[in-house]
Amino acid sequence: MLSKNITVYTNDPQDQQLRLTIRGHVNNFVTIQPSRVRMTGAAGDEIRSTVKVIPEEQYPFKILETKTLKEDNIKVTLDEVKEGKEIEYHVTVENLKNKRARYFDAVILKTDSDIRPEIKISVYGNIFDRPATGAN
Repeated sequence: MLSKNITVYTNDPQDQQLRLTIRGHVNNFVTIQPSRVRMTGAAGDEIRSTVKVIPEEQYPFKILETKTLKEDNIKVTLDEVKEGKEIEYHVTVENLKNKRARYFDAVILKTDSDIRPEIKISVYGNIFDRPATGAN
């Protein structure tokens, strides 16, 4: 059960403020695990993460296309995995930066759904310099 409160201001001298509560059930359209991606590691290392995108049974959809907000931060690949009658998508995000960098990007999934034609997954990158190793 989701519950939201709002305050309405009026020009009525008797009731200048009204507090309204809206309650209702919200059905998930999709399950995304994890909901955001953190790309952290040393420059030059392979840094990747996989996100599961699972359509809810009552809102089936197909992913038609993947893209990113920026082209030089991350690379995205998509795999469709069938588990019996269930379909889930595995979105693999790979860091492209080979030197120290911090970035914010997003994976954008285009779907065939009229309810939600686009799904956005936030990606945060923190690529640091490899620590220098000294000879003893």
